[in-house]
Amino acid sequence: MKNKPSRPTMIFYLSFVLVLLFIPGRNFSQNNLCSTAFPFCTGSTYSYPAGVNSGTAQAGPSYSCLGSEPNPAWYYLKIANPGNLEIKMVGGNSTNDVDFCCWGPFTPSPACDSLTGGVGLASHHASGQGGGYPSGNVVDCSYDVSSVEWCYIPNAYTGQYYLLMISNYSNVPCNIFFSQVMGPGSTDCSMIATLIANNGPLCAGQTLNLTVGNPVNGATYSWTGPNGFTSTLMNPSIPNATNANSGIYTMIMTVNGQADPPVQTMVTIFPTPVVTLVNNDSLVSNVPLGNQWYYRDSLGNVLLVGDTLQYYIAYTTGYYFTVVADTNGCISDTSNMIYVQIAGINEYNPRDFNIFPNPAQNNLIIETATPNKVATLSIYNIQGQLLSKQALIQTKTSVDISNFVKGFYYATFQTDKGIATRRFIKE
Repeated sequence: MKNKPSRPTMIFYLSFVLVLLFIPGRNFSQNNLCSTAFPFCTGSTYSYPAGVNSGTAQAGPSYSCLGSEPNPAWYYLKIANPGNLEIKMVGGNSTNDVDFCCWGPFTPSPACDSLTGGVGLASHHASGQGGGYPSGNVVDCSYDVSSVEWCYIPNAYTGQYYLLMISNYSNVPCNIFFSQVMGPGSTDCSMIATLIANNGPLCAGQTLNLTVGNPVNGATYSWTGPNGFTSTLMNPSIPNATNANSGIYTMIMTVNGQADPPVQTMVTIFPTPVVTLVNNDSLVSNVPLGNQWYYRDSLGNVLLVGDTLQYYIAYTTGYYFTVVADTNGCISDTSNMIYVQIAGINEYNPRDFNIFPNPAQNNLIIETATPNKVATLSIYNIQGQLLSKQALIQTKTSVDISNFVKGFYYATFQTDKGIATRRFIKE
């Protein structure tokens, strides 16, 4: 019966994500034998199909902890840089039960007729080494009901091969995505002809280039991607890319009528920032970090030194915009320009309404010249959201702002005589 042991700390981590495709009746039988195992490497993100409706695993090998091996899919890897490896396999959803058995090391090549190991050993459903493995040349095995499995390969050396059989116990059409996320070791990608890549991350407006690293003479190529993208070029491009072009791109190479497993690459395109005007004189970018604000006058653009927050308060009538530089060194196009007219903000006599201290930490004092039974105080954040509203019936009122986050705010004083607005800072 399947069980679920605990999870210790992992050493080297490779991520496999099994993504549900919902393709009824599709039979992935190309790699259901050890002799037809597909190669994989961790130099990019790869997608390979799991076996579906393809019978049980071949007789001969020792499958160690596995009680059954339905829908087998076989893969092999070759070690480039030495070290411990840990492979994480995650089902496409909570119902995708996958199991595995891994054998090795083999030199100089995988040995399908020499897959030996202890029979009936415990299922090792955990990160790190355990379960009595290695045993014979079985390095790890799990027969757990979970959609998450870990395969631990210890002390791998350059040039060694390992065989991995993934059993698609749920019998659901899936693709298997391979991507290395940490660790000193690596696998040899030279054995995979269809290594693909892109020139991202990019900013909106730049050209996205998709490339095949190791093209094959006479091959044809089929690309699909976000925003309805398709192409049959080997190395297609998308000029003036936008954020809608971000996402996973899939390429299938066909050689002599035989389609290879699909491979994938992730594209990131950062959007051009958008600025909105709040309360007549406050500009807010939709990008939280990396802003640099500019003012445009008759002589051109003026960099506002030190103004790099998400918001900017204008004190001069004119046009304003922002440019965003992200942590990857990508610099965006200029945002939309906002015209600010500094006039008529404080229609009420400033002596009738004062606030202090400014900046304030916990309490803001509101002071008016005379009591007014119809006076109302409203406080807004920089996005124009109303945070508090109360009547002012005394000449001096204390307002608790201790729960406000640090930043700029507006205090609006309204009577039957008019409206006065003051900016203040919460420290």
